[in-house]
Amino acid sequence: MKNKKEARINLKLLLVGILLISLIGFIFAVSALTSDDKTALQNELNNLTLKLSSQGYDWLVDKTIDYNSINDSSKVEVYRENGNDSLAVFDNLNGEMNKILLTNLGDNESYDVFDLKSVGDVGRINGNILLMKKRIDEIRGVLNSQINLKGELS
Repeated sequence: MKNKKEARINLKLLLVGILLISLIGFIFAVSALTSDDKTALQNELNNLTLKLSSQGYDWLVDKTIDYNSINDSSKVEVYRENGNDSLAVFDNLNGEMNKILLTNLGDNESYDVFDLKSVGDVGRINGNILLMKKRIDEIRGVLNSQINLKGELS
């Protein structure tokens, strides 16, 4: 009786093991890119890299950007017109409307005209350029994950 229970448990464990190995193999086969997919991604990567370089952003192609901290590191500083001293800073820009009260202006100073300075790595990058760079990083991630899955270049 005890041997039959052990045999059933062993058979169940064997079946579960076979099922897991089959499932892992299936996931690997589905997630692997075809050679046409790889070629298409590599061509897109080459075209985007060429576009960035031709527009003067060749320095950006291999730069690492933390896309999650773009808003955290970007800010706008407010200066008097043609002045050098910062009056105020807009921190944590999130794409919504931002207000700041300029309470330290003199009696004869204008409240209408100011100079603004964008601060942060991404503040000076055009949005379309940033989207191209993000796509380059996505493609590289996909191609690198394929290399890591197989353990070799293919």
